Amino acid sequence: MANGTLDTGVDKACGADARVRAKDQVFSYKAALLAADLTTVSAAAVLCLWGLGYSALFGRDPFQQAVFFAACLAPLAFFLNFRLYSHHLIYSPRYHLTRLGAACGLGLLTIGAVGVLCRWSELVPSGLLIPAVIGLALLFVVVDRMMASRFIEENLLALVKVLGLAFLAVGFIAIIGPVEESLIVLHLEKLFIGVLTASAGLVLTRLVMVHLVFNRLLRRYFRRQVLLVGMNEDAEGITNRIIRRRAPFWIAGTISPQPGDQLSSQVPKSNLGRVQDLDCLLGEHFFHDIIVTDETIPKGELIRLLDLFTSRGIDAWFSPKLMPIISVKLNIDDLCGMPMIRLNSVRHLWLLQKVKHAFDAVAVLVGFVFLWPVFAAFALAIRNSSPGPVFYRAQSVGKEGRFFTLLKFRSMI
Repeated sequence: MANGTLDTGVDKACGADARVRAKDQVFSYKAALLAADLTTVSAAAVLCLWGLGYSALFGRDPFQQAVFFAACLAPLAFFLNFRLYSHHLIYSPRYHLTRLGAACGLGLLTIGAVGVLCRWSELVPSGLLIPAVIGLALLFVVVDRMMASRFIEENLLALVKVLGLAFLAVGFIAIIGPVEESLIVLHLEKLFIGVLTASAGLVLTRLVMVHLVFNRLLRRYFRRQVLLVGMNEDAEGITNRIIRRRAPFWIAGTISPQPGDQLSSQVPKSNLGRVQDLDCLLGEHFFHDIIVTDETIPKGELIRLLDLFTSRGIDAWFSPKLMPIISVKLNIDDLCGMPMIRLNSVRHLWLLQKVKHAFDAVAVLVGFVFLWPVFAAFALAIRNSSPGPVFYRAQSVGKEGRFFTLLKFRSMI
């Protein structure tokens, strides 16, 4: 770990190849975790099905087996709720294990909710199902209004998700066949044991993958390269917290108003230049994240810099006090125990745009197939009711200021 060098955990990034390698390392962290999670719960689901015996494996409808298998994956449905794939949060054993336990607990609660719904008629009169659901929904609304906080809201959303998944599972069971004869209802206790086994396997797998492999054995390969903009007390506090907590970040360098400024921290960090040199600096080096603590940057320049960072595929962090009004509209994230606003980069935006475009095209095509008789009726009515064309044509402004011809049914004579 030599002073004055830009990188010790990731290959030196001065060209396109280094940028690709650095991105792939962080991406593989999440991909490896997802693959390990899916493997663990799938193995538990297969073992659970195997434990049901020959008749359950080969004498049942494959759709029932698929629903039973999917039910064993219930804990994974809550991993995103508790941000269990967030690189900057799960490095902390306390955060990781408490959220992991909560996700697995909600998975077990979902199986319990499925059992209650399937056996509702045995427990209470069937006519009370809808009033019970409405009453529960009203209770959630009242609690959310009376105890308005982000923590309460997130937990209520998780409980709503439990009920939603339970109703979805029961709906699939009812579509496949009689509910009382389904594989889940007949073997609900074994399904619960299977989900409990999957939860235990997830805890063990995550302990090995995150806290042994990624945080210890391969830690230097999975640290995110960070540029720190600022030389104030907040910058020193963030740097010392990252070092003290062994967070998965590496402060590759700092930027300050004056080129001679030096950050006072437990480990010396190189001053790479001034704020005015950021455009050139980003072209020469690769960073995953940029943390802004400099309170002397004008608000307009700060907004320009944040847009520059995110457009170049860099996640931007800044203190809420730099732009207080934004913290009202954005969620406050956590950076080593310090509240910070995080703006995610748009490096994968092109893929999302392609997927959205394909979805929009398919949805429009399907909608047109179903609605063309209605459109034909409109056209016929317009033609018969007044002279003139069926469609009204006009020039309209679209994306990036480009003009296109707009067509609509003529509604005026």
